[in-house]
Amino acid sequence: MEDDMRSRIFAEFVEDYAILRMNNGENRFTIESVNRLNEVLDEIISNQRVKFLITVGSGKYFSNGFVIERLLSESVEDNKVVPEHHRLLMKLLTFPLPTIAAINGHAYAGGALLALAHDYRIMQTSRGWFCLPEIRLRLFFLAGYRAFLRAKMPSPRVALDSIIMGKKFTAEQAFEVGLVEGMCTPDKLLSTAIQYGRNMVEGENYDRDHMQQMKANLYEHVIKAVNETIGSFTAKL
Repeated sequence: MEDDMRSRIFAEFVEDYAILRMNNGENRFTIESVNRLNEVLDEIISNQRVKFLITVGSGKYFSNGFVIERLLSESVEDNKVVPEHHRLLMKLLTFPLPTIAAINGHAYAGGALLALAHDYRIMQTSRGWFCLPEIRLRLFFLAGYRAFLRAKMPSPRVALDSIIMGKKFTAEQAFEVGLVEGMCTPDKLLSTAIQYGRNMVEGENYDRDHMQQMKANLYEHVIKAVNETIGSFTAKL
C-alpha cells in the first residue's frame, strides 16, 4: 500500500519549481493519502532549488474530497483523517514558497479546500466544477474549516453561493467571482501555471522562513481555530 501510494502521489522537480502530482484516481482523502501528501510537501521544502510549487491532479479530478461513506461510518475515536486534513491545509496555507493549484478537473468538498489552501489557483475550462457540496450531504463545516473558508472566500456573496447554496462553479464562473486567478484550456494548464509562478518569483529572492512567518501572521486566526479543532479530536482519542 505504501509503495503504491508513493507511485501515485509524488513530486516532480523541474528546473526551479516543483510539481506535486496526484494520480490517485479521484484523489480522495484517506489517512494514507494525506500522510503521503505531507511527505511530498516535506520533500519539496527540503529542495533548496525550488522557488514555487504547483499542485495538479489527473484525469477528471483535482480532488473529490473525502470518502464520505467511510467518513460517516467511523466514530470520532476512529477518525484520524479529518484532523490530518486540517494539518495538511495549514501546511499549504503557510508553505514557505508561493503555491499554485492547477485545477485540472473536479475540486469538490475537501478537494476544493485543498485548492483554496494554495496562494493562487488556475482552472481549466473544459471540464470540472469547483464545489462545496456539504449542504446536499447535510454536513456542517467544523470550526477550523469555517475560519479557513472565511479567510479564503473573495466576498460574502461568494461565501453564500458556495458554502450555503453549494453552487457548482465552472472555471469561467470561478474566475469571474475571484475563486481562481486564471483559466485556460486543458492543454495549457500546466504551462499557464508555470508561467504564473515564474512571473511571481522573477527577479525576487524570497527568504523562505520570512515568507512562512508572514503567511502564519496573516492567517493567525485560522491557525488558532484549526489547532482548537484538532485538539477537540485528539482529546477524544
